Amino acid sequence: MDEGKASEDVGKEKMWEEYVERLRDFRDLFERYIRNEREMFEASQKRNEDLKEIVRYMANATHGLLKAINHLIELNFRLIEENQTLHKMMLERAAQREPTNTAVIVRASEERERDNLL
Repeated sequence: MDEGKASEDVGKEKMWEEYVERLRDFRDLFERYIRNEREMFEASQKRNEDLKEIVRYMANATHGLLKAINHLIELNFRLIEENQTLHKMMLERAAQREPTNTAVIVRASEERERDNLL
């Protein structure tokens, strides 16, 4: 019996050691999983910050471009107004030089301006 009991105790001890070894393996695996999850989370946070920075940069660039476009539109309107003023001055001077042809020129010019506005 003592031999059977000793054999049984050795078997239980061996099972216990295998169980403890499996627990250690599980703990190591679980710690690796936690490390990987933490690294993935930190990487995604960094990527999100990078994306936020890119979006901010693009928004600022777009705002700057729209501002420049608005300024160009304003300049274009001023140039159109100046051109119309110069054109009217040219017609008035032409009218002073040639009174007979001026009415026809002025009328044609006004019709062209009206067509351009439409």
